[in-house]
Amino acid sequence: MQVSKILPFLEVKKPLDILKGISDFNAKTFEENKILVKIVCNAGYVVEGFPLKYDTKTSIIYDMKENHICYIDNSSIALVKIPFASGTESVWANGMYFEPPNTDAPSRLMLKREFDKLLKKLSTGYGLVISTQFLESTAIEDKEKHQFENLLQVLERVFDEIGKDNLGRTSLKKITVVELSVAKTELNVQKESNKLLVNVNLGYRLDKDFETELQKKIESKL
Repeated sequence: MQVSKILPFLEVKKPLDILKGISDFNAKTFEENKILVKIVCNAGYVVEGFPLKYDTKTSIIYDMKENHICYIDNSSIALVKIPFASGTESVWANGMYFEPPNTDAPSRLMLKREFDKLLKKLSTGYGLVISTQFLESTAIEDKEKHQFENLLQVLERVFDEIGKDNLGRTSLKKITVVELSVAKTELNVQKESNKLLVNVNLGYRLDKDFETELQKKIESKL
């Protein structure tokens, strides 16, 4: 990874907050993916190992070199060093950093075809028209193309889920237009008359809760 690419995603955090984030990450991941850190205490003592647990006063670190379990007073922690490598993004970027997969990005034409496919499905099923200016943009980054492709798939699943019952179908049919826009802001859904305005930031990762959050926001406006 290049430093210039990740700068917009870096969050300024206190060393202890970083350590807590790593402890939470390590608790949920497999052994080979756990994040190794170096902790420097005020007295100059250095511990290298895997953060395991913490509370308001103490952090527990497994010191792999000496095969010890270390109990560290949180108030003594001066510095936390983490590896700048793939797999640690959830700690320093709150899971928002996105690196395109190693596959070719879908072309603009391919995305237009996928968009038209979704347009036809929503029009036939609910009388909805979906529109966007994104595909008319002069420059679209590869990561945005990947993200937009994922977004179309998410939208299809969300509308399918909402329209599963009579109440959902009836509510969707009261909407005539879904306007999809790409903004540098967090996910936002607004309703203007019979139009739904959906704003998505494609520069950030569409995380695992994105689909659920989008469905809740759309349902709240129906």
